[in-house]
Amino acid sequence: MKMIKKANISIFMKIWLSVSILVMGYVFSIVQVQFAGKQITRELTQLSSGLFPAARMSQNALTGFEKQAKCYEDAVMIGDSALIAKGAEFSQKAEASLRRFIALEGIDRENRDVAEAISRDLAHFTQTAAAAYTQMASGEADELADSLFEQIQTLAEDREALHARLTRLKVGVADILNTTMQQEIDTAVRFFNEQQQFNLRLFTGVLLLALLTVWWLARRHIVFPIENAIGRLRQVGNEVTKFSLTVSSNSRLQADGAAEQASGVEETSASVEEMAGMTRQNVRNAGEARNMTAEAVEIVNQVSGHMTKLSDAIVVIDQSSQETGKIIRLINEIAFQTNLLALNAAIEASRAGEAGAGFAVVADEVRNLAVRTAEAAESTDRLIADTLENVRKGSELARLTSESFGQNIGISRKIDTLIEEILASSQEQASGIEQINRAVSNIEEVIHGSTASAEASATVAHELTHQVDIMGKVVDELTGMVTGNRRPGRRSGHRATVGKFTGLKKI
Repeated sequence: MKMIKKANISIFMKIWLSVSILVMGYVFSIVQVQFAGKQITRELTQLSSGLFPAARMSQNALTGFEKQAKCYEDAVMIGDSALIAKGAEFSQKAEASLRRFIALEGIDRENRDVAEAISRDLAHFTQTAAAAYTQMASGEADELADSLFEQIQTLAEDREALHARLTRLKVGVADILNTTMQQEIDTAVRFFNEQQQFNLRLFTGVLLLALLTVWWLARRHIVFPIENAIGRLRQVGNEVTKFSLTVSSNSRLQADGAAEQASGVEETSASVEEMAGMTRQNVRNAGEARNMTAEAVEIVNQVSGHMTKLSDAIVVIDQSSQETGKIIRLINEIAFQTNLLALNAAIEASRAGEAGAGFAVVADEVRNLAVRTAEAAESTDRLIADTLENVRKGSELARLTSESFGQNIGISRKIDTLIEEILASSQEQASGIEQINRAVSNIEEVIHGSTASAEASATVAHELTHQVDIMGKVVDELTGMVTGNRRPGRRSGHRATVGKFTGLKKI
């Protein structure tokens, strides 16, 4: 129940998350509208705090300058010098309007520079015009007619130029104001149209996304798990039904085969007894083989001892042959020295002449005897060398033969060990066969118990099939709740089949 409650909470949170997507979309749209509205408000505020005052200040400057020029004209026409001072007041108001115009934040650099230049020229014009128009208003113009006339013409040109520049400044600011206002209005209208379309698309997209998310979550976390569970229950029910039928059939076959197993166990018991006799005979044969192997090892040990003595004798012969070789080499040296002495004696006899002739003959005979002795010693040395070589070969053969007998002894000992192991295994086998005899007796008892168990298993399989029928009906009802289509009731014909197999009553 805890797991189901946790799953329900998880599904609820996921569905709420899908619905919250719609809310988040609206919140995002509202935030975007508020941000854009603040931006438009900020731009309009900047427009109202910059361009509107600029237009008003430029208009005030133009009006003040026109009133100043009007005062100068009236002062000259009626001869009232007080109007000159009043014109100076209008000039100061115009300059003050230009200074406020220059101080505004929304004015571009070009118009600010133009206003500063006009302000300087206006101050210069006011200073120059006040003196000239005062002379004309006071009646002093006749004395300075020519120079004053030229100055008045110059002032008139400056006045027209200032008026034109102030007019262009006012018109330029008005054009900028109109253009900027139109752009801001167009931007606001375009933004609200785009925002309206965006909100519509956002609402449609978020709504579709929320619906798809709810559908997907419901299918994935509710319908699919239930359908999978239903499918697994159906599969389990079918498998259990097949299993119960198989168990019922096998139980009957097991009961029928128990009798055959009993007769087979009796035959197995006789065969085991025969194997026990053969095993005892193997034990006796293994004992005799162990005794024969021990005798063979003793004989091989004796032969190995004789071969060792033979090797020692060959070593002694080798040493004696080496000593004989030394004696032969000594005889050979003596024969060589004798030959030298005979040669010296022959030389001395030849020097003695006829008196030494007989001694020369003896010297020749001695030399011949020394030569034959040397030849005999050389032949004897060769024979002794051959004898030493043969002795070494015989010693090597004796050594190899001794090693072979040693290996034979090792093999014989291994054979003895294997025979011991065979004997021990045969004894263990005999003990195991006795245990098999006891186990066969136990098997006979188990077979009788298996027959009763098989009949009980068939009865349990029958009851299990009945429970599977009940589970199938529950699955059909659950399927109808999920899909809206109720399947026809499950048949219980296989229960009759089970009953046919078992032929037993339910427990």
